[in-house]
Amino acid sequence: MIINVFLVNKNKYFNENELVGEWLKLPCTITQIESMKENILLDKYDDYMIEDYKTDIPNMIIPVYDTIEYLNVLAQKLETLSIDELKQFDEVLKNETSDYYEAYKKIFELKKD
Repeated sequence: MIINVFLVNKNKYFNENELVGEWLKLPCTITQIESMKENILLDKYDDYMIEDYKTDIPNMIIPVYDTIEYLNVLAQKLETLSIDELKQFDEVLKNETSDYYEAYKKIFELKKD
């Protein structure tokens, strides 16, 4: 597991007091993302939010309103890192005030050196 997120239908959650959500393991396919959106009853006017998440990276904090598409790309890239590089990524998250977008960029800058 790199990243698992629990996505919920924001409209149902706030307007109807109903928790309609599903866990999605990242990285995944576009088809799996679309299927998840159907399963949590999203239409073109609804939006989702990340209600919960699990990750192998202890210092990674995922914002509630992050986009699943970006997180999916990030998970794909994180899967290519070695264990040492993942530890470096986690250290950057721990020691910096930067978010994981910035931490990922820093790891690849370090990797070039």
